[in-house]
Amino acid sequence: MKTTIKSKLLFIFLLAISCTMLACDLLEDEPSNNEFTEQTQAYGVYSGANVILEMKTNETQIIYDNNSTFFAIQNNDQTKFVKITLPENAEYLAVGDTFSSIIDTKGIPELIQSGTIKMEITKTEVNKIWLWSTEQSLGIVVKVI
Repeated sequence: MKTTIKSKLLFIFLLAISCTMLACDLLEDEPSNNEFTEQTQAYGVYSGANVILEMKTNETQIIYDNNSTFFAIQNNDQTKFVKITLPENAEYLAVGDTFSSIIDTKGIPELIQSGTIKMEITKTEVNKIWLWSTEQSLGIVVKVI
């Protein structure tokens, strides 16, 4: 009888360890704003640090206005694009600030086609802001002036 109890306890212990390891693996696979903020530099759209659409000379174009109220990136044949609205004076926002934004996309199935998303500022540099949406696991590096 002692062997049966020991076997059951060992089985439960191993099962608990397996579940914990599986949960950790699932959490690691989720894109994070840390990956995005630390590993991206180019203007573009990312899932964590994975590129969805990134600025590359002779392949893509970025579009923005002088008031820094919208940013868009598209490939040269315009079959893929992402456009996002920004709050007035976005260049003055600070890390940790959040806002609701309207996003419009085409040709990128991993993103919502259009809608409102909540964005958080995760990093700023001169003329550049890193935006992160936890709900969409989506990062966007935008140009502001």
